[in-house]
Amino acid sequence: MSVNKTTTSFPHSVMGFPIGLDALLYGRASKDRHKLMRSIGDQVDECKSWCARLEWNVAKIITDSDRSASPWRRKEREGREEAIELIKSGRYGVFVTWEPSRAGRDMEIYVQLRKACQQAGVLYMTHGRVYDFSRSDDSYALGSEFLRAEADANYMRERQPRTVKLNAEKGRPHGRLSYGYRRVYDERTGVLLRQEPDPHSGELMRMMAREVLAGASPFKQILRNPAIAGKRVYRGEVIGDAAWNPMVSDDDFARLQKILGDPARRVHHHDGVTPKSLLSHIAKCHYCGRPMVRTNPHPPFFTTRDRAE
Repeated sequence: MSVNKTTTSFPHSVMGFPIGLDALLYGRASKDRHKLMRSIGDQVDECKSWCARLEWNVAKIITDSDRSASPWRRKEREGREEAIELIKSGRYGVFVTWEPSRAGRDMEIYVQLRKACQQAGVLYMTHGRVYDFSRSDDSYALGSEFLRAEADANYMRERQPRTVKLNAEKGRPHGRLSYGYRRVYDERTGVLLRQEPDPHSGELMRMMAREVLAGASPFKQILRNPAIAGKRVYRGEVIGDAAWNPMVSDDDFARLQKILGDPARRVHHHDGVTPKSLLSHIAKCHYCGRPMVRTNPHPPFFTTRDRAE
């Protein structure tokens, strides 16, 4: 039976609501690299304090970690589904979330939640305020809150391509980290501060570039990435200088592309794609330090080029 907080009088109540209700708490957080959002633990703690003020019992807590609530979410929210079923069961008197967007950023979810609470006579508390879905004014007010949450999700989705394009135009890093670099983040906020050559993989990349320029041929894909020359790529095209330091000069990068793109250096199997030997010119002789190549005799073995000839 629905609890009407205006017309119903309870012999034992706080602020017009009966004491002793069993509360079902739900907390959710999306992936938050920058640590700007309220954590699930903080959400639950504040919800508990609201319940304590009204002398309600926190009977069950359900959480969804690293789960988006937008209409374009890729992961299902198992916790929310469980919460809806428990609301329908009528075992709890009130459903509590820290803010409406924790329950969902989709009007379809609002309609589902409203229907479940109306049928089971369950109150809904959020932002520290109690709503009763049997009242038209409360349903309208909550509908507006969920509509705002859905609009926020739509805005964030529309803004993302613009942010990616702006980052590209300013040379800022985005997406997959290029080999040879590392990203430095603020320890407190998690905000990206800069991208810089990695002391270990960066030096290895420089060594590979030197070996190609000297006639060897390791790791073609890495050395063809304009990022190593401090260039920003957007949708497959170089659009300008990047915000990080290059590991090879423009001249050396151009020379690398000419060497790596030389058809005479390509070695293929009968299918025209598969390399004959992945270790050729990568493995080095333990004694002389020269690059080694695969020989044709059966069984094949590796040797330095001067011995192979």
